[in-house]
Amino acid sequence: MADKKIDAFYETEVICPVCGEKIQVTKTRSKMLRFLKRDPDNCPYYEDTNPIFYTAYVCSECGYAALERDFDKVTESGKAEVMNKITPKWKKRKFVGKRDAYAAIEVHRLVLLNYTIMHVPFSELGKLCLKIAWLYRYLDDPKERDFLQHAYDMFEKSYTNEPLHENPANEVNVLFLMGEVARQLENYKMSVEWLGMALQAEGMRENQALERVTRDQWAEAKVAYSKMKKVEGN
Repeated sequence: MADKKIDAFYETEVICPVCGEKIQVTKTRSKMLRFLKRDPDNCPYYEDTNPIFYTAYVCSECGYAALERDFDKVTESGKAEVMNKITPKWKKRKFVGKRDAYAAIEVHRLVLLNYTIMHVPFSELGKLCLKIAWLYRYLDDPKERDFLQHAYDMFEKSYTNEPLHENPANEVNVLFLMGEVARQLENYKMSVEWLGMALQAEGMRENQALERVTRDQWAEAKVAYSKMKKVEGN
């Protein structure tokens, strides 16, 4: 008798922290994943099952949606916002089983709606918008650029309005992502500035791998900026 094939994903039950209902969610088995490569902005590629598709949970009953790591961390005020602004308009439906990029986009955009209503930090909104940009990238969809721009705008608001200096690791990550996203958006001047600031940030000393990537992207942005200035000069 042949061995039964084990899927890279499986379903389990969790309790929704907003409405209290027991719901099903889909998770991936890490030992079944085959990592291939990673883009400079951390977008990962896998041989078959992509775990990024499964990082968002949605409550089928009330419409609450969050990334797996945040699902149980909703505040009392956040619960009230969901129950008052999302649940009344919610059409009950399930989000379990195998996902493709299109399904992943749908659930992650639901997370974005929830996070926006719950007023999560701009830095987290930026990271989520970047993740949605990755999902569109897998499809070679031009909406990727829209969400790269959304991510950049959120990172910029985070740097201006949030006390990032209190967490050096988060500060350097936001500075790097802001600079790398600016480079992808061909805003080379700001890319050089943000990546340069990342290299000087306190948190960079603790992350040699990120420092190497940042130096590479800073050099690439600097070359592109110099070429752009020459073209404009002509």
